[in-house]
Amino acid sequence: MALETDGYISPDIAKWVTKNRAEHEPWFGLAVRLNRVSQRHMLAAVIPDSDNRSLLVLLFFARALSSFQGAILLAERGMTSEAQTLARSCLETSFYIGAVANDVEFIHHLVRSDTAHKKKVASWLTSRDAAVTELSHDQIEKVKGFLDNLKSSSVSASPIVMKRAAEKAQLADIYETVYRDLSDRAAHPSLNSLLRHIRLDASGNVIGLTFGPDANDIEETILAMNTAQFCAVSVMARLFPCDECNPEIDACWETHKELISRRTIEVEAGLVTP
Repeated sequence: MALETDGYISPDIAKWVTKNRAEHEPWFGLAVRLNRVSQRHMLAAVIPDSDNRSLLVLLFFARALSSFQGAILLAERGMTSEAQTLARSCLETSFYIGAVANDVEFIHHLVRSDTAHKKKVASWLTSRDAAVTELSHDQIEKVKGFLDNLKSSSVSASPIVMKRAAEKAQLADIYETVYRDLSDRAAHPSLNSLLRHIRLDASGNVIGLTFGPDANDIEETILAMNTAQFCAVSVMARLFPCDECNPEIDACWETHKELISRRTIEVEAGLVTP
């Protein structure tokens, strides 16, 4: 099962994991260090009784950390586009974490968004356009009853706009830069996202398709991943102070800034591509 026949699921991908980890050790080292303190912080958190805001923050943090860990696994395999997509997911969750932490009323936005989603699905399932032939009469009637209950509920239905969540989290600058870039570069099937599958000659002409591990933008990918996770763990440090974890988070942040500064110098010197 070689890469040529099985792609990323080939056992040969293990060689790329070793290679990428070695060649980008400072960046992976920071990601692993940040992951470890995040995991420790999450497991040490204690939720006060009836504190729904703290509970939501912790649950969202668990989701963000899971996305971050998945991004690490993908990045070390050279699946940078997929890692960036998970980094975007981590960042979205971080927006929610910050919004809930900064404004307890945002919880009501979450409830309204959940109601809007359920109404939309239930409305389609009971419409003429739905593939209702796969549902029994009793099932359709249950969905209609569920929809009637939603409509008669006092809870209004309105989806959350991600930009508004970022603003609530005081991360509008991250939304306009890192988040938009990850959306266009990886998460969305945009023209820009297709560039990684094009093979060019020295003159910039397209000469074929490329598919497989790509180490060209691993450091940039890890930078985005770490940025997303820092957005999440900084809120954890504020809501769940941890004498053991908070200093380590600060130390990771300093290393993060050092690596960014070093990369900036390398880009300006033409040693690496931006």
